[in-house]
Amino acid sequence: MTLLRFHIEHPVADAPSEVTVERAMLIGGESLQQAAFSAGLKIGGACGGLGICTTCRVKILSGDAGRPTREEKEMYAKDLLPVAYRLACQTVPQSDVVAMIDT
Repeated sequence: MTLLRFHIEHPVADAPSEVTVERAMLIGGESLQQAAFSAGLKIGGACGGLGICTTCRVKILSGDAGRPTREEKEMYAKDLLPVAYRLACQTVPQSDVVAMIDT
């Protein structure tokens, strides 16, 4: 499991030893997936960012990740994406966020 901290300057407190903490800088209007790629981290991407494959799903642990997109809502309706998760390719945060990805 990897915790991906977007634009947060302080470390994750009490992170378990099996958790890796990575950082990525967000540029306004950029998706979590784009920020991760810019930082050299890969989060899914089988569909090329169209929001139709769920390989880039992340769990938002803190921060404002913005509203789910139409594509995400369709995935929720089809039970292809757990409600607690977001698609990194579709998520454009409104603040600093901490997201969990499975590695």
